[in-house]
Amino acid sequence: IDDSYERKLDVRDSLEDLQKFIRDTLPLLQKFKPKNDSERVALQDAVDKAQETETSTKEALKVVPKTEKRRK
Repeated sequence: IDDSYERKLDVRDSLEDLQKFIRDTLPLLQKFKPKNDSERVALQDAVDKAQETETSTKEALKVVPKTEKRRK
């Protein structure tokens, strides 16, 4: 997305798709019950990264202009 944005390509749809993916996935991650310490660490890393991505995506959507919807 960053590369496409730098090349002045439309990234709005991709950002919206990413936001939807994170919104759908984060609750599933939070429901997962780790069975050991390594799963607990991996789960926490995944949750942290998903939350970071969610925040970054919200900020990016404030910057990227809305475009006409021409989705498939």
